[in-house]
Parts: sequence; C-alpha cells; structure tokens
Amino acid sequence: MNPLIIILFGAGFIYLVFQLISWTFGAGFESTRNKPLKTIIKFANPKPEEKITDLGSGSAKILLALKDSKAKLYGYEINPILVIISKIKTRKYKNIYIRWKNLWKADLKNFNTIIIFQFFHLMPRLEKKILKECKPGTKIISNTWKFPNLKPAKTEGKIRLYIVPKI
Repeated sequence: MNPLIIILFGAGFIYLVFQLISWTFGAGFESTRNKPLKTIIKFANPKPEEKITDLGSGSAKILLALKDSKAKLYGYEINPILVIISKIKTRKYKNIYIRWKNLWKADLKNFNTIIIFQFFHLMPRLEKKILKECKPGTKIISNTWKFPNLKPAKTEGKIRLYIVPKI
C-alpha cells in the first residue's frame, strides 16, 4: 500500500478521534464566517491593556482578526491538531497565546472579554462557570447560542453580547 495513503488515513483518523473528544467536552470545530466575525470584532472593541480569550479557538481565526488591537489574546482549544495549526498560524504575533486545554479547566477571572461558539446544551453549565469566575463588567460574546438566564446587552444577527452583572 502507498505510504502517503497510510499517512493521510492515519492523520484523518487522529483528527476524527479528537473531533469526537471535542464534541464530548465542548463543540466540534466550525470556523466562524466573515460576517459574524465582523460583529464579534465590533462587540469586543479591544483595548491594548485588555485580556481576551476565545474558548474553543479552533484555527485561531478570531484571535488573528483581533491581533492588531495589541490586547493579550488567549485561545483555549482541546483538539491538539487545531492547537498545532493555531500555533503555526500565530507564531509571529507576540500578543497571541494558544493553550491546549479543556475550556472547563480555564480560569476566566482575569479576562475582560470572553468569546464562545459552543453548543446549546453546554450553555447552562458555561453560564454558571462565567458567573462564578468572571468579574462584573466582563464582556461575553456568543456566536449563535443563548444563555438560559443572562440577557444580552446587544444582539446582531446570531451574535450576542452579554455583560456579566454584579451579583
């Protein structure tokens, strides 16, 4: 059998395994489209001193779109193949940090803005984590899915901006 076919099959199998793991602990990879990306950037409105995270950063598309803001940008991704791709794509930017980590283990307390594109069934648990860990005023930008209790401050298309309230 051709070695290239074996390598491609093996890489595809490994990618599929990690996609299944991603679906178990978060959402599988789906790249953010350009129109929603523009809204995410507008809602984030990053300042140079801020810390922003993308939970489930995939191929780092959102982080790369924010790179010129000079904010410190952190991507958390559970799929090691996407982590490698992201690290390669972001290697020349000193303000982008990619972490191979489950989003449930990420400490959110120091972030000014959190960007998410997770599935609906994870939103109740993620809402509890955000309310427990984030300081009031933290911006949460969600692509597509709604939180069960938090009300969005702004909505444009399927992008929602939430502000963590004082509890």
